[in-house]
Parts: sequence; C-alpha cells; structure tokens
Amino acid sequence: MKKEQKLEWRKSKKSLFETFAVELMESTKEKIVPTSGDQDLQYATELWQDRLERKGLDLDYDFVNRGAFTKDDPRMHWKGSDDRYINSMNVRSCTLTRTVNRNGKRIYKKPVRVLFYQSSTDVKEGAAVGADLYTCPNCSAVSTIEALQQGCEYCGTCFEMDDLYPKVTNYFFVPDTSGTDEENKRDMLAKMVPCGVGIFLFMLLWNLFSGENILLVLFGSLFVSVIGGAFLGWLWMTVSLVGSLGSQMKDTMGMGVNVFGSSGKFKKKMREYSPEFSYEYFTAKVISLAKMLVFTKDAQDLPVYIGDASGELFPDIIDATYHGGVALKEFTMDGDIAKLVVDAYMEDLHYVNGRVKRKIDKFRMHVQKNVTKPINYQFSIKKIQCKNCNASFDATKIKNCPSCGTLYEVGDDDWVVTYIEKR
Repeated sequence: MKKEQKLEWRKSKKSLFETFAVELMESTKEKIVPTSGDQDLQYATELWQDRLERKGLDLDYDFVNRGAFTKDDPRMHWKGSDDRYINSMNVRSCTLTRTVNRNGKRIYKKPVRVLFYQSSTDVKEGAAVGADLYTCPNCSAVSTIEALQQGCEYCGTCFEMDDLYPKVTNYFFVPDTSGTDEENKRDMLAKMVPCGVGIFLFMLLWNLFSGENILLVLFGSLFVSVIGGAFLGWLWMTVSLVGSLGSQMKDTMGMGVNVFGSSGKFKKKMREYSPEFSYEYFTAKVISLAKMLVFTKDAQDLPVYIGDASGELFPDIIDATYHGGVALKEFTMDGDIAKLVVDAYMEDLHYVNGRVKRKIDKFRMHVQKNVTKPINYQFSIKKIQCKNCNASFDATKIKNCPSCGTLYEVGDDDWVVTYIEKR
C-alpha cells in the first residue's frame, strides 16, 4: 500500500466522490440529503433519517482518508440500456467511524478501516440528451434537460450540465484488512512495545535474584526484551490479521458462493428479451429498493412496493449499507414482465433493547419490471410525470395524479418489489 497521505476530502466539482462523501457525513449530522446523490438515494436517506428520529437516535458518519486510492479515477465502467450515459465505480480507502447517541449519551462507536465504493451515472461528452426528462433540482417540476439549461419553465432557474450530472446512484463499504505503510508501522509498534515492556520487566525481576551485576542484568533484560518484543509483536499482529481475515471470510464466504455466476446468468436471460439491461445498474436498483423497504414507516406507502405486507417490516434496523452481493436465484417471464427472485446482502446496525449490534443480513426479494420499457436514468418515484395529463407530482406522497386523478403505477416505468423477507 502507498504511504499514508494527509489529505482532506472536500466538496468540489472536480471530485464527485469527495463531494458525496462530505455530503453523506453532513446528512447524518445536519439531517439534510446528499444532493450529489440521485433522487432515489436522496429519498432512501430521508426514510433513514425519519427512522432514526422516531427512535430518538443520532447516528453520525465520520470519514478519515487513509491515503490509498486517492485519485478520483473510476475503477470500472459499464454500459446500460442507453449508450449516451456511462456508469462508473470509484473506490477510496478510509476509516469509517459510526457513532450512535441516544439522549446525548453515546451507546455505540466503532472505527473500521474500509474501502468506500461509489457508483455513479454521467452523460457521455457530446451525447444528445436535451430531450430527456429531468426533475428540476430547484422546484422539482419535470422538464427536459434542454429546458432546464435554458431556464426552468416553472421557476426560471438555469442549470449547467454538471449541475445535473453526474449523480451517485449507490454506495457501500467493504472491510479493508490491509493497511498503508504508516498504519502497518503503527500497528506493529503498538504490539511490540507492550510485549517488549512485559519481557523486560519479567527478565529484570527474574535476574535480580541471581546475584549478577546490576548493569549486566539491565543490559541482558533490555537485549532480550527488544528481540522478544519484536518477535511476539510480529506474532501478535499476524494472529490478529489472520483472525480479521477469518472473520471477513465468515461474513463473505456464503455470500460469495451464493452470488457466484449471478451476473452471467442475468445477462444471458435478459439478453433474450432486452439485451440493453445492465446487471450493475440492476444491482444498484435492488439495493435502493431494499433500503426504502428497510426504513419505510409503512410498506404500503411505498409506490415501489406492491406486496401484501404493511407497516414497518424491519423496525430494529437503524443503518443499512450494501455488503457487495446480489444473488440471482430465479428468473421467469410473464408476458412482458420479468420476474426475478434475488438475495441482497446488507451490512446493518440493529438497535434492540438499548444496544446496537452489527449484523450481515440477507434479504430475499421478489422484483419485477416490464422489460419492453428501456431504463430511464432520470426516473425517480419522488418526481414523476402523469401519463394522462403530464402533470408532475411526488409519487411517494400520493398515488393518484392531483390534476386528473389517474392512478400511477410504477411498474410501468421501473422495478417494483412484490415480496421481501430477511433470512
């Protein structure tokens, strides 16, 4: 790993990654939404904040840059259904500290070294997207991108393309058992010193009764403590690393076996009906849906859920992030409707009986979509457009168009969930 660099993450149009990271921290402290995230991510954040408020909890994120992967260069690109847009994955190393307080009293705090991943969507340079619909960031009315650049017809605000894109669509954390050179030196020193001191004191007391010259005793004890402390410190660090890797493997081995081959199976199946669909985009969408259902006050209020369950489905979860795996279990077609069964893995914090506990949860989800309708990267359930009268409204608040009364069904435009359970 590279030597640790003392760099601070800041909001900047030059770095979407750092801007989102700072906004995510701010969203946990100031109860605002990360505006560099897309509409669905912002909505999931609102539901998350509402869950914490109802439980009387404050949950803060703090990121400390660890120096590795400091350049804001995407690690991976993939194509979606529309080649005018590009999807990217970026990663940085950091220490994430999550702190939970209740009534001003800290009940949980744990720093963890992680790899922080973000996926995002951007417009390809020179791509003609002016006619695509977009929600005005200022007044939330639905307009075309071209109209927003010239001035929103509802509020008059003008936007540059970089005000609208790129947007973060998903994020997650993966434990990082490796360390920078500086971290490894600190960890080794932190283990060598107590081992060396312990050996020195033991040897000193042992030899004081031998009648040897005191200087010889001190020199001999010091020599043995340096050699022994270095060896025991190295052994301690090795055992700790193996234990950490073992714990991580325990968390991920079952997931890895379950997820293996899912991307290929999805692409093979979907290619028969709609070859432009991307598994990476589908994964981000599944996690977005899962977060909404985890934090919603009543599942029946969510337009993306058309199942039978109601109320808070997972009331003890106070934080949920993608754990890096979505496994495709079943894929069937019902006319133009693709019906999929997937397992989504989440790293969650549970709040039960006044205590906070971290768990890896597996959610079994049944999702479906009309595959004859291409992906609309601007689509959001927060601000949709009525197919009957073209009026825009927030589908998370009302299900019938306020202008003409037409019932809006998300399944015509995007993935919806018909069933979810935690296994």
